[in-house]
Amino acid sequence: MRVLLTETVDPDGAMYRWLSPALQAAGHRVVVVPGQEAAHHLGVSGFQALLVAAADALDPDLILTHPPYDHMSAATADRLRARGARLVGFAFDDPIFTPEWRARGPLEAVLAGIDACYDAWLTTSQRFAELAAATAPGSRVLPIRWAMCPPSPAAPRCGDIPARVVLVGSAYPTRVALIRTLAAAGLPLLVRGHGWPEAAPRLALPAGADVDLGGHVDAATATALLRAGVVVSTADWEDRPVPMLKLRVLEAAFAGACQVAAACPELGAHFTPDEVAPYADATDLVAVLRGLLADAPRRAAMAAAAHDRARREHTWETRLAELIAALAAVGRPVRAIATDRAEPLACPALALTAMSLATSAEFNGRAAAAAAFFAHAERAGAGV
Repeated sequence: MRVLLTETVDPDGAMYRWLSPALQAAGHRVVVVPGQEAAHHLGVSGFQALLVAAADALDPDLILTHPPYDHMSAATADRLRARGARLVGFAFDDPIFTPEWRARGPLEAVLAGIDACYDAWLTTSQRFAELAAATAPGSRVLPIRWAMCPPSPAAPRCGDIPARVVLVGSAYPTRVALIRTLAAAGLPLLVRGHGWPEAAPRLALPAGADVDLGGHVDAATATALLRAGVVVSTADWEDRPVPMLKLRVLEAAFAGACQVAAACPELGAHFTPDEVAPYADATDLVAVLRGLLADAPRRAAMAAAAHDRARREHTWETRLAELIAALAAVGRPVRAIATDRAEPLACPALALTAMSLATSAEFNGRAAAAAAFFAHAERAGAGV
């Protein structure tokens, strides 16, 4: 197939290349449009125009975006689908936005807008899929599990997991409160992410607390930290808890981590409690962590089991087949293409956008991002 998708290009950005390498390895021709990076750079209308330009250049069979971050309009969707492409929204933050959508008016209107734009809206939220089915039977909102590309090279087999607690993520108020509770319980903590050094005064740490706070780390360091102790994966968004499964749980599993994750409806569909231990609240988390910190063999066994489950079930090799089947199930099958075009892509809009993002990253001293965007510009501009 020819696949057009939105994805993070910056190596230190969230969800960097979490999808495209697997599709390329499977033999599909893939063109990546920088997602939120280009949307922030160009604005909504400019980003919509970029999607259309890339689709015109590739003539894709499948277009995969990530609503609502794709800012999709019905007019743009019509342009994208005009030549037979199937447009799929892979939505992973529906629990965050559902209250806002419902506050605007009837959910029926939201679902009608979804069906007007997308051939299928695949959501990682079981609750939103159930809500859509109950509100508008026949809606093309369908549940799907998370997936990602396994890291290359693969994580080594899990050995000793240090007896400390690790949290990697921004200093949301909910996380600050959680770290305060864990520190008060006397647990050894290693915390990294945006805002933690600034949050230190608000933690009111007890004397002698074993807490190592640090700021933002790059992607390679973050991955290494996931094997530096028992990882806590929270379910929150800025200042409020949101019961949902985040990609970080899969990232930790693929990295070979022993982890504890906030309980949510989707966790059990991805991992058993012997693979990723759930916790209900801060008090429960303290008890779960104390048990794990005292049991080195269990830490190693959980890490190995979660790693094996992730590589067995949660790759895009498996999930793409489910995505294609979901489209067929709602009467929107992907067209069958016997051969693929081999000529270079020539999309000046995409090449110039990537070049502009590269220049901006270089100016701001972000060398890895600049290199990634320059390479992206070269690929997008081949033949221009």
